Amino acid sequence: MAVLNFLKSIIFPTKMTRYRYMSVLISICIFVLASYILAIPSKYYITNKIDSLIEENNYLGLQGIKEIPYNVEIDSIITEIQDKQCYANGEFTLQCDNLKTTNDSGEIVDTRFYQNTIKYVNDEGRNINILFVIDYYVKGSDEFQRQYYPQTDYIYDKEKYPDLENTDYYLILLWPDSIYYQTYPFGVDTSGIKRDEEIIQPSYSRGYFTNIGFDVKNFEKSGQTAGLYLTQQISAGYIPNYTNSYSILTFFFCVAFPLILVFLFWLFFRKTGKLKTFKEYYNIAAIASILPTIITFIVIWFAPGIISNLYLFGFSAFYLVVLYRINSSVNIA
Repeated sequence: MAVLNFLKSIIFPTKMTRYRYMSVLISICIFVLASYILAIPSKYYITNKIDSLIEENNYLGLQGIKEIPYNVEIDSIITEIQDKQCYANGEFTLQCDNLKTTNDSGEIVDTRFYQNTIKYVNDEGRNINILFVIDYYVKGSDEFQRQYYPQTDYIYDKEKYPDLENTDYYLILLWPDSIYYQTYPFGVDTSGIKRDEEIIQPSYSRGYFTNIGFDVKNFEKSGQTAGLYLTQQISAGYIPNYTNSYSILTFFFCVAFPLILVFLFWLFFRKTGKLKTFKEYYNIAAIASILPTIITFIVIWFAPGIISNLYLFGFSAFYLVVLYRINSSVNIA
């Protein structure tokens, strides 16, 4: 019976009035809990679907990396990269044991920097150009400073990046704390060149070694193997970024947005309605949010991107109906 009464109290507006004087802390907990709950399906979805998204929709543009072919020239570059002995197994920081090189004077020096370019033509006849960079700088060091930064070094220039109609450009950058991945250089959107009817835009992702392991020995001196491994690690590093961004989104929808909506409705109804104080409006909003949260939670397992429309519209409409019913009821003092 108690369960049935509770269910009625989150569905029927006039029964929600029993909660109008409850502690505001309970209401805050309801909204925060809703934001946490609605973020759960997104993590499950992206973790379990990212491989198919890459395969079917070229998610993050990773097909260009995944499809690196067998090629003697490419394999020699991969072998050269592998010989740098970079790894982050069980450590938060990348280690590179063999980044020394010979300078113009014949001396062996530790540059802590490496770059090379992998090029091939894919099955669609498009040129794939992958710039691979290792920038093994030391934070706070005058001797080993950062030598490559995408915002200043990976910038679109018509002469440097020609034939965008037929060429895809990628950057893979190893930093001491992360692997950075970018499709197309910054500023490429100014070229006005379209692909699939849309102007080409740069996109980027950064995976931290606190979340993923990394070891160039897994390249196995093969372009094909290196492409698959890089795709796996880049996508694995992207998942925490995606879920964190989605959590921020759900926090806004479930915590910040209701606060704004409650304030507006309180200003509009407080002089004429049965509810008078901001606390009453906020508490009723918290109870009214439970049903939209449950419905949205079920639906977004199948369509994660729908939260922005479903929850905002569902909660706003339901809350407005609740306030109207409560404020127009003759049985509520």
